[in-house]
Amino acid sequence: MSLYSFSQIWVYQQCPKKYQYQYIDKLQKEFKSSPDLILWTSLHLGLERLYQQVNIFKLPNKEDVLNKFYELWNTWIKEAGDKLLYKWDQTFADYVRRWKYYINEYYDKYYPFDWTKVIWTELKLYFSLSLTNTCINNFYWIIDRLDKDWDDTFIINDYKTNKNLLPKDREWYREQLNLYWLWVKQKYWKHIEHIKAKIYYLHFSQLDEWEITDDILYKIIDKYSKLINEIEIAKIKYAESFNSNMRAFPYKSNIFCKFCEYRTLCPLFRSSKKK
Repeated sequence: MSLYSFSQIWVYQQCPKKYQYQYIDKLQKEFKSSPDLILWTSLHLGLERLYQQVNIFKLPNKEDVLNKFYELWNTWIKEAGDKLLYKWDQTFADYVRRWKYYINEYYDKYYPFDWTKVIWTELKLYFSLSLTNTCINNFYWIIDRLDKDWDDTFIINDYKTNKNLLPKDREWYREQLNLYWLWVKQKYWKHIEHIKAKIYYLHFSQLDEWEITDDILYKIIDKYSKLINEIEIAKIKYAESFNSNMRAFPYKSNIFCKFCEYRTLCPLFRSSKKK
């Protein structure tokens, strides 16, 4: 069985045809990056640097954090060149204002960062969709930050930079962190008392926090196990009839179509042009 990530499954739920193009056919995208992706990546690495300093009992300097982010941002913007896709009439200056706001707000709100102990930052993990640690790893992802509180509570942290947030997005993000708990439980089961999750919505200066329980986890395991099985069956159907089977990965019209990297290939847009 293949390895899956949340982003892969999110693409499949968003549009099975896009999943086919991106993860099965491995077609080249019309554009390789976006200012949103660069903003997200730079911010994560900037905060990783901040907590690396915290973990060696060094109080991070705000200007140092801002400068590190600016360095990463500029490097990747220059590398992308004219391949960037700016959405909704946003400009370079709009993104600069956003990342400065995010860093300043986060730093001022959580300074001096001494309320917990950082275990990992930007940790890539592999785990199985099972309550017991099996040899079959079918999921992988990166935890933004894993902390351990003074009362032996483990805390899974995640940063979001969305400037628009639908209710279903919040639920999906919660599902991500709930499933991360499976890895934490498999890895640290001897030391766990309680486990919490925190999502930092930086655009809104808002924190979503909750305790993860076994009841929550059972439902998530069942849901994602079924989704993975559905994708595996679609792969078999697609392989059996590569040239003619359009039903294995059908296209799905949605709000993300406007910025899809595969618009020129999609049957939905090809058929609309003929009309």
